[in-house]
Amino acid sequence: MDYINNSGDDRISDIKIKIMLNNKDIFSKKKILIYGLGKSGTSAFKFLKKKNEIYLYDDKKIYNQNKEIKKKLISYKEIIKKKN
Repeated sequence: MDYINNSGDDRISDIKIKIMLNNKDIFSKKKILIYGLGKSGTSAFKFLKKKNEIYLYDDKKIYNQNKEIKKKLISYKEIIKKKN
């Protein structure tokens, strides 16, 4: 069965690429709240901070974070205000 042309996979790949190109700015110019500043929260912040308005919230006290993260931390009350 190796002689059968398996071109269906190529069409699916082309469609995926077109979708990705159309949605390249999906995370651009948004207001985003990142809840939790573990490894994934910190990575998300680093990735999203360039083109978005980022707000950070964590239940635990943050002691050893950098100044940029500390400036973006907001309280629960501030989250409720921004929601309304």
